[in-house]
Amino acid sequence: MNFIKKHSTYILLLVIFVAIAIIEIYKPKPIDWNPTFVNSDKIPYGTFITFEQLGDIFTDKNIKESFIPIFDQVRKNESQDKLNYIFIGNDLSIPGIDANKLFDFVNDGNNVFISTGSLNSALDSIGIEIGANSFFHSEPEANDTVVNINAPIDTLRNANKFIKKSLKKPGGYLLEKKLTEGYISAFDSATTTILGLNKFDKANFVKVEFGDGNFYINTTPYAFTNYNMLNFEIAEYSSRLLSHLPVADVIWDEYYKQGRKESTSLLRYFVKNEALRWSLYITLLSLLLFCYFESKRKQRAIPIVEPLPNTSIEYAHSLARLYEGKADHANLAEKKIRYFHEFVRSKLFIRDIDDSEAFLETLTIKSGIDKDNVKELLELIKNIQSNDVIFEKDLIHLNTGIDDFYARIESKKKI
Repeated sequence: MNFIKKHSTYILLLVIFVAIAIIEIYKPKPIDWNPTFVNSDKIPYGTFITFEQLGDIFTDKNIKESFIPIFDQVRKNESQDKLNYIFIGNDLSIPGIDANKLFDFVNDGNNVFISTGSLNSALDSIGIEIGANSFFHSEPEANDTVVNINAPIDTLRNANKFIKKSLKKPGGYLLEKKLTEGYISAFDSATTTILGLNKFDKANFVKVEFGDGNFYINTTPYAFTNYNMLNFEIAEYSSRLLSHLPVADVIWDEYYKQGRKESTSLLRYFVKNEALRWSLYITLLSLLLFCYFESKRKQRAIPIVEPLPNTSIEYAHSLARLYEGKADHANLAEKKIRYFHEFVRSKLFIRDIDDSEAFLETLTIKSGIDKDNVKELLELIKNIQSNDVIFEKDLIHLNTGIDDFYARIESKKKI
């Protein structure tokens, strides 16, 4: 019980910490609908499943994820065979220097697949512009560019279709919300081949010839997310989009979605995991509180100091035995008289001590003792001071007279 009482604060903090950690670990986790398109995310709008299935599409080929800019990645692979570079994200914004390197990369005979809802101006050289439909549009607007391929408009909800006969499917591919919002609103017909259409017969998948290579531009990036890849029909549609690329080694871009690869340190793992992150925060807070309270000055235990023994009586006895053994009565009488004079000066405040009548009168008044008694004591002191030899009886008589004087004064104070 004493231990619990003494450490109650720390025990309480520990209980609170454990309780919060358990609650955080076992409470239902809200679904994260954030569209990250990151290949390591298993949330609905991550691309973990698509990245894992690339090996089935590009059989026996090397699949590599990139966490560095295009400029650096292309320079590292200049001496290798032709490659496929895949970009999948809600939007693709590439700096000018990287865009120029990407054009050189495609011009040299490589292929780039881009599935996105928007392109930045640095990629204008491709000659592609991307527009956006509202999900609730039932018909295309009057000013929209409609690609007529002499095929009836599919009346099914969000039905996407391919142009290539071997990839066509009756009724098209029924895609969910957000999957067909983008479309190719403008392109150069001299270099562009339409490969796929959306519900409104607008191009949403094209191939753009560029030098010795090709750009494959698609506007349904959400078709590659985990949530939609669990649907067999959407998974088939996504795999057929990628199957237009030649079978070659693949570079999967992650840099333009999450930057350079994060550290895999234990601390970063704690921070990424919500329950562990809260445990870490609570631990740090507990340490701060502990340091704060422990930093306060504590009262040290006060040691018991035994009082010094009163040895004045023993000292007086020792001194008396010393003088008794030496039988030096005169010396002892002199010290007794000297002490009496000091008492008169310090206690009765009489500075001039002599044999005069004035001193006798002053001492009588200030001591409050009868004049005869005071006169008798002063005469006794005078006689002892005038004798060369002091006997023991004389010393005793002197000591008794002086002590009686002290006692009378003390009694006067009490009255």
